[in-house]
Formats: sequence, structure tokens, C-alpha cells
Amino acid sequence: MAIGKDSLSAWLHACRMEIQKRSMNWLPKVGVYQEMQNARAKRQLANDRVDAASANASSMISAGISTAEDSYNLTLRIAATRVQQGINVKPRG
Repeated sequence: MAIGKDSLSAWLHACRMEIQKRSMNWLPKVGVYQEMQNARAKRQLANDRVDAASANASSMISAGISTAEDSYNLTLRIAATRVQQGINVKPRG
């Protein structure tokens, strides 16, 4: 028994074939322009964080330098005082 193409089409393809999209689409898709704006906002936040961190580091360094200068000046004053006292106090003889 020979089965040809024409004999199958009647009962095999009773309804016509349709291509259907099988996705749930629960979340709305973001447009390209909105995606670009979101990326720009993320970069701006990252840049702001870097700027804040560098400003904080700069202020800490400048505070450390002023503290270092104070301790350096104090050390020089103590050394100068000791040298002057050492010259005056120690008689050779």
C-alpha cells in the first residue's frame, strides 16, 4: 500500500499550521533609549562615588600632613632646646 503526500494531507494537517510565540511576557521590556539613560545614570553614580572617595582621601592626607608638620615642628623645637641646654649646661673641664 503506497501512501503518497496527497493522502496524508487530509487527516494529518486538518488545521493549518500557525507559528506562535511561546513566552510569558510578565515583565515589560525596557526600550533602547531608557536602557541608555539607565546606563548613563549608573556611570554617573559610580563617578560620584569615586569623586567622594578621592575627596575624602585628599582631606585625610591634608589632615595627616598638618599633623605631621606639627609633630615635625615639635621635634625640631625639642631638639633645638636640648642643643641649647647642652651647650650651656655642660662645662668642659
